[in-house]
Amino acid sequence: MTIATLAQELAAYENTHSLCSADRIAALFDASQDPRCTVLVARKAEQIIAFAIYYPGYDLSSDTYGFHVADICVSAAHRRQGTGKQLMHAIHRKH
Repeated sequence: MTIATLAQELAAYENTHSLCSADRIAALFDASQDPRCTVLVARKAEQIIAFAIYYPGYDLSSDTYGFHVADICVSAAHRRQGTGKQLMHAIHRKH
């Protein structure tokens, strides 16, 4: 499974459509680009089963810097197994 496939699955789950193409998603991993966000992936048997896209930010109400999660998606076949929670913990540890 690819991130683009998971993005389409997320869009279907949300009853929307994804405007992001596979090429645009691949550009997120281009080391020559100045990253505006970070993509964290979870794999099982070399297969991407989940991803989280996040970026640094600032929260006015708490006066703290942290990360904002833009999207998180776990493949339907791997939900309710703690994968999303593990991604969120990994993002939290980066702060």
